Amino acid sequence: GPSAFGGQAQGLAGDALHPIALGNVYSFARLLATHPDPAMRRIRIVGIGGVTSAAAAARMRAAGASVVGCATLLGREGVRAFEILAGHP
Repeated sequence: GPSAFGGQAQGLAGDALHPIALGNVYSFARLLATHPDPAMRRIRIVGIGGVTSAAAAARMRAAGASVVGCATLLGREGVRAFEILAGHP
């Protein structure tokens, strides 16, 4: 559909984005964990991208995310998304 910048919105979202997002979370988590500055090691990561199930949320946390976002799932399921992520489908 049209984007705020004109033309058509393009890009990955939802399940297709999940493997890429996991890799990014994992990479950032490892870089931050080994940073020489203690303040950098305290930064928390929000895992966003393809979190559409409890298993996907668990993978994000295992990769290093402290919390997860669920835009696609929330848009599709409404507040029931939180029950799904908690493992109560």
